[in-house]
Amino acid sequence: MMLVDWRLSLLLLSTMARIQGNEDEQLREKRQALYPPPLVYPIGGTFKLVLGLGVPVQLSGQILVYGQNVQFQYPLPDNATFFTNYFENSSRRRRRRATWNERASVYGILQRELDMRNINGKACLKKDICEAASTPLKDEGLVGELLHLLLTPDYGDDLTIDKEYLEAAMAGRKHENCSMIYSLCPAGLGILDRISSIY
Repeated sequence: MMLVDWRLSLLLLSTMARIQGNEDEQLREKRQALYPPPLVYPIGGTFKLVLGLGVPVQLSGQILVYGQNVQFQYPLPDNATFFTNYFENSSRRRRRRATWNERASVYGILQRELDMRNINGKACLKKDICEAASTPLKDEGLVGELLHLLLTPDYGDDLTIDKEYLEAAMAGRKHENCSMIYSLCPAGLGILDRISSIY
């Protein structure tokens, strides 16, 4: 008799747990329907997306896998004012970005760096621009693309660039002798002379 009572109470408890579980699930579904996931996370948080690629490289007698990962992180908004100030802040950033000329700033840094080494920075920079225009680097991989972007003063809609740099690019496109035009920059001391040579 005691054995039967024990089994009966176990059966009763398990059915009650199932009923309670179903009720909890139904309440959770109703709550999610009434209150969708929040747009603001007061405790904070980060949305992270990681993309990866692994490529096996075949070598004799060895196993090698080349892997690349790209990670994107976005902080989740912790205050509703993020949404009200979003467009105002982005237009302010856009205005600030429009007043700062990246290419002219990089040209100034390169020119000062060469001047500190007792090299005529402006002449060498113009010579490099001329040589890059006469022999484009844009099909030479990532470094070539970056150098092409840097040493092409009329790339994009930048109208504030120095006219002398634009003239150097035009001279290079006309295949004029850049070393002769910019003779104040000794051979082998330009930026491109240090990392490449023309064949």
